[in-house]
Amino acid sequence: KHINMKKLLILALVYATTLTAFAQKKNAAQEIYDKLEQEEDVLALSFNKQMLDAIDTDVEWGGSMRYLKGDLNKVKLMVIGEDEKSQSLSKYIYNKLDDLGYKLTDLPEEADEDDEEIYMFTNRKGNRFTEAHILIVDEDGSAIFLSVYGDITVTDEKI
Repeated sequence: KHINMKKLLILALVYATTLTAFAQKKNAAQEIYDKLEQEEDVLALSFNKQMLDAIDTDVEWGGSMRYLKGDLNKVKLMVIGEDEKSQSLSKYIYNKLDDLGYKLTDLPEEADEDDEEIYMFTNRKGNRFTEAHILIVDEDGSAIFLSVYGDITVTDEKI
């Protein structure tokens, strides 16, 4: 199953408008990558500021427009292949994000898929966020963990 990465990034940014909590420490989710990137059937990628452009775009979401503006500092992606440990690795990510103080959000109905579970955690203040973490777990046990770091403002009107 292929997941459109641009769609994931925009999904992360738009979901951030509905979140209301702060993580206990900046970039605390790095612990997850440090622990899991050496596991078998795990692919981890990281893109830093030199590889990323600023965001200045608008997105239709649930019948209304959202405007995203700001800078991305880093995007990290971890793909967990289907094997006997994949379910436990996904549970570890979910529980660790919760333990680190990131806030889980209720996702809009459009995000629901019959064959996968989607979770999003963030570090947000007002309409600005510095971190968004999306965990997508497929029914076969494989998973995608996407983290977006930056200084992004999400508004209902273009700035």
